[in-house]
Amino acid sequence: MKGASIIEIIVIVAIIGLLASFSTLTYNTWRAQNELNVALSNSVDNFRRAQTLSEIAQNDSNWGVKFETGSITVFKGTSFDDIGRDLTKDEKISLPSSVVFSGLTEVVFNKLSGYPQSTGSLTITRINDTKQITINSKGSIQY
Repeated sequence: MKGASIIEIIVIVAIIGLLASFSTLTYNTWRAQNELNVALSNSVDNFRRAQTLSEIAQNDSNWGVKFETGSITVFKGTSFDDIGRDLTKDEKISLPSSVVFSGLTEVVFNKLSGYPQSTGSLTITRINDTKQITINSKGSIQY
């Protein structure tokens, strides 16, 4: 009975190496796409949460959403940067730091009407892939 030749062993190791590198590449692509989809879903959910809180005049206030690299914050008040803002009402969602927001990165909804004070598009980027959310003057969110 003979053992495997060195050529057979090299071929098997090469095949295993190719399969491992392909699997890693596929996993990393899937992970990046998943992180982008999670960020999109969280963004839309938080837009709607802030809008709903404004429509019901929760705490007799406007509510807004602030998008920053790696996080989304629903906040009470007229501006995220307002010094007198009640920080205890903040609801912060953490995301991977590879998720970057650009464009419309802060939206405040008017108390009772739920209409946004600013309109436009929020772009969510993860490596070379992007998603976009657009909000119009009536507060309709499209993605």
